[in-house]
Amino acid sequence: MWLSDVSVKRPVMAVVLSLLLCVFGAVSFSTLSVREMPDIDSPVVSIYTGYSGASASIMESQVTQLIEDELSGISGIDEITSVSRNGSSRIMVEFNLDHPLTEGVSDVRDAVARAQGGLPDDANDPIVYKDNGTGEAAIYINLASSEMDRNQLTEYASAPWKTDSV
Repeated sequence: MWLSDVSVKRPVMAVVLSLLLCVFGAVSFSTLSVREMPDIDSPVVSIYTGYSGASASIMESQVTQLIEDELSGISGIDEITSVSRNGSSRIMVEFNLDHPLTEGVSDVRDAVARAQGGLPDDANDPIVYKDNGTGEAAIYINLASSEMDRNQLTEYASAPWKTDSV
């Protein structure tokens, strides 16, 4: 009851205290550190091989299986998944989180180089790259404005971040 009595008798003091609490909360919130989302590299390495005109079964037997056999001897691998489609093969190698990713990429490149001699002559050279595990965008951002048209929004999104409001 004490707080309500003081607020009724001295409304200016109640408003000032409320504003001080809001300012203190905003300042405290902006200085909080983010510890729950560490900055880590995704431990996934992908291998893409193209072979135009080949069916999915040929891609599986003559490309994907050959590369997977070479990858099986690498240490620190958590999981290997592959997708074979008509004319393309994609193998995703996921490493343990404690395994150094640069060492893993180097080992994968060496294994792919060993397997490359057994690939069909018409197949493209395998491409090894790091990705976020799915090959899709990690984040999508949607921009809308009542003041800018689509071209201006595209230019705004492509430019380095500005302080203007959208």
